[in-house]
Formats: sequence, structure tokens, C-alpha cells
Amino acid sequence: PNFSERPQLNYRDLVRVIRAAAEDERLQAVAIDFGKTGFSGPTTALGVAAELAALRESGKPLIAYGDRYTTTSYLMASQADEAYLHPSGAIWLAGLGSYRPYVRELLENIKLTLHDFSQGEYKSVGELLTRDSMSDLDRAQTLGFLEPLWQAMLERMASGRDIDSAVLRQLADEYPLPLLKESGHANAAFALEQGIIDGTMSFPEYRAYMMGRFGVDAEAERETYPHITAGAYLAQLEDPADAAAD
Repeated sequence: PNFSERPQLNYRDLVRVIRAAAEDERLQAVAIDFGKTGFSGPTTALGVAAELAALRESGKPLIAYGDRYTTTSYLMASQADEAYLHPSGAIWLAGLGSYRPYVRELLENIKLTLHDFSQGEYKSVGELLTRDSMSDLDRAQTLGFLEPLWQAMLERMASGRDIDSAVLRQLADEYPLPLLKESGHANAAFALEQGIIDGTMSFPEYRAYMMGRFGVDAEAERETYPHITAGAYLAQLEDPADAAAD
């Protein structure tokens, strides 16, 4: 698919939407679907999760739904009061990792001589060309920034769901085979049992649930609940630059 053609909302605008929604009395609740945010980086997702946690603390109901959850999308969805998953969906908490191609043997095979003039410790860029595997120093520096970031993500998810972070770490460490074997299709049963999600719903079931809570949109072309998209909501917000000019 051509991802460039999909409508996108940058981080700054998304934060504006979330903060405005928290104070907007016209909105009965906020529904989020982060099922298609697999390209969100971990630090961006942590920032959005913090904003969603603040929205939830404001008292505005926050409901999450997705046909699947990646590590970063679940991090954000976990801040909701209620989190639902499609029955055929899955939660992919893969943690964080670093991958590098090592091509020393390739260079030798093509008779290419490389001169590496890097000096000192933790100079790992040249190792891609001079080694066949990660060095101990490179491993240490990589873990040095990945582990604290992963721990922050685990703690944010655990606090949002009021569960032990060890459960989430288990899901990340053991997915998919052991959990699939124990819990049935796509780990949804395990997630529900451990409080990682609140339930599973198909798209029609989710729509019916939302209509039951918030009514039916009489002006919509199809039967659905009253709603406004984040993009449309952003468009009717006053631009901070215009407000400053006034």
C-alpha cells in the first residue's frame, strides 16, 4: 500500500486535539483506534500515552478499539478506560530491538580491502564492515538506551491497565508460540484473562456498543454513533498562531 496517501496527523496536532478534547464539554467521550499506528516511534508513543493518561484523569471517558495492537499502539491504547480488540486480532508486544547487517565476509569475497581508522571505545559504525557480529561494547551501548526506554514503556502500559508489568514482559518475551498454544487464536484469550484488554468485539459489535452508550447519529448516512474524526476536530480548533496574533 502507498502509506504516503494515508491521512496523517503529526504529533503536535495530535497533542492539541487530545488536550482540547479533555476540556470540551460538547464531547461525551473520546474513542481511539490506534490499530494503524505501527510506524509511531517509541518516544513519540510515550508522549502520546502521557497525554492520553492526562485526558483520562480529567474524567473524560476514553475508549480504545483496534483490530490489532503493536507495541507502540498498545502503549497508547492501554491508557484508555476500556480497551477492546477484534476477535481475530492480536497484540504484538515485541519489545525494542536493534538490527545491523555485518558484511565483513561479503567484502572479503568480493576482494574489497577496507581501512578502518576509527579509534577509541564504542566506535561501532565501522564494525558493520569489519565484523560478522555485534561487539560487547556495541551491545552494551545499545542496551544502555533500549532497556530504560523499554522499561518506561512497560511501566506506562502497566499503570494504564493497573496490572503487573511482568505480565506484559511475559507477553513480549514469549509471544507468539507459547501463548498461542495456551490461549487459542492470536493471544486474545491470554490478554483478556490477564487484564491486558477488557474484551473482544467485532466491528458491528463495537459500533452497536457505542450506539448503546452514546446514541445514534441521525444525520449520518449509515447507522452509527455520533462522532467527529481527529482531523475534522483539529480543523475547527483555533490555530495558536492566530490566537497569539489577536
